[in-house]
Amino acid sequence: MDTRRRRLCLAFTAATAVAVTAVAVVGGPGGPVPASAAVSDCNGGTGAGVFVIGDGSAATPYHVTNSAQLAAIATADCLDEHYLQQADIALTGSWTPIGTSGTPFTGSYDGGDHTISGLAVTGTTELGLFGTLDNVTIRRLGVSGTVSASSTKAGLLAGIAIAAVISDVSVSGRVSGGGYVGGLVGEVQTSVGISDAVNHSEVVGTTYVGGFIGFMTSGQATIVSSANRGAVSASASVASPKGAGGFIGEIAGDATISASTNHARIDGGNDVGGFVGRQQGDLIADALTNEGIVSTTSTNAGGLAGRLEGHATIAMSVNRASVNGASLAGGLVGNLYQSIDVANSTNEGDVTATSSFAFAGGFVGNLGSTATITNGTNDGDVQGGAYAGGFIATMGGSASMDAAANHGAITATGSSSDAGGLIGFAFASATITNSTNDGAVQGGDRAGGLVGYIGQNTTISASTNRADTTATGSLSGAGGLAAFVNTDATITDTTNEGAVQGGSRAGGLLGYIGQNTTISSSSN
Repeated sequence: MDTRRRRLCLAFTAATAVAVTAVAVVGGPGGPVPASAAVSDCNGGTGAGVFVIGDGSAATPYHVTNSAQLAAIATADCLDEHYLQQADIALTGSWTPIGTSGTPFTGSYDGGDHTISGLAVTGTTELGLFGTLDNVTIRRLGVSGTVSASSTKAGLLAGIAIAAVISDVSVSGRVSGGGYVGGLVGEVQTSVGISDAVNHSEVVGTTYVGGFIGFMTSGQATIVSSANRGAVSASASVASPKGAGGFIGEIAGDATISASTNHARIDGGNDVGGFVGRQQGDLIADALTNEGIVSTTSTNAGGLAGRLEGHATIAMSVNRASVNGASLAGGLVGNLYQSIDVANSTNEGDVTATSSFAFAGGFVGNLGSTATITNGTNDGDVQGGAYAGGFIATMGGSASMDAAANHGAITATGSSSDAGGLIGFAFASATITNSTNDGAVQGGDRAGGLVGYIGQNTTISASTNRADTTATGSLSGAGGLAAFVNTDATITDTTNEGAVQGGSRAGGLLGYIGQNTTISSSSN
């Protein structure tokens, strides 16, 4: 080795902090290059010396500067190596995805803040820049183009990710397929971490469609500081779980999403949400903002999530767009099977559920279990057929609300319906403190300034209704605080300042009072 080449080799070694014990010359496009003694199977085997710089290790990745080198990653010996992109790459013609479910890509890819444009992929399944990823890290990369699957599992980045960490990645263009369609990844099978990612692409499918991920089989999804800017649409119209979400169409596991925004419209036949369409695990949502209209032709639409079958924890989040569905619509969650804790969050969008037996809530359409809401605000008008509430339309468990304020008009349009400034129908107990309603409330059977119907064990204190309350049915009930209290209610330090109009049961504070009810320090 001459003196000049030895100086270059030593300088390269120091810059990358890699100890090189021996040097070999490897031929390839662009001439000979220094490499470590342990020559990669990729460059020495099926890669046929296409990579000019690097040895494929994590410390000294192969440099990718053109489409030929990018395509070489798909060869058998190159799927487990590490790569660093060193220039923008413009693809031409049809692209063959890197890796399959049988032989996935298992290395890492660092885009080096460069782009890959002109991606054009068509086929049956496992389609994207990569076909299948397994325990892979991809970062600092922009991808643009089109991916079209005649069947399932399509994404601009990858069709399938068994497990992946994705950061500083941006995609744009269009992705389409029958199902499992995502702007980034069609299907994630175990776990995924996404940070500082942006989807600009339109994502269209029949079922399980998401701005980032179409379908996630199990495990944990963590998404931080990311944004969806591409319209998402799931075209299936039948009333069964279909999943369309600004971030994830459907997830069978748990998800934590924080400091992120959906800017685009989300449409689907069923289970449609600004961030998650349908989730079977628990959701933690922190500092989320939805600015895209959420609409379903059937049921379960929510500004953050359409249908949640686990527990939801929501903090510092806001929905700013309208939410529309035939049934079960909520400013935050359309249909929640278990319990929810909400703190310091706001709904600013109108919520509408149009069918005669529809549930619409400023926060939640239907809640299966308990709710704790603290420092919550609803500014949107809420309209449902059977049940409507400024925060919750109907719930099977108990509710605890503190410092909740509704400013939107609440309307239940059905002749036999319940409407409340805060809660439309509470089957079990409710504890309401330091809360207010400023929005007009109208229902068929029952309309309450704070609650339409309360089953039992109710406490309302230090709370005020300032709006008119109207029940339109001939045998209807209306109350400045609640239309109907079944049993065991305690009302203290409360005020009604609005007019009350109802049928046979109307009262300034309560329309109907069951047994064991105590009212003190309250006024109408």
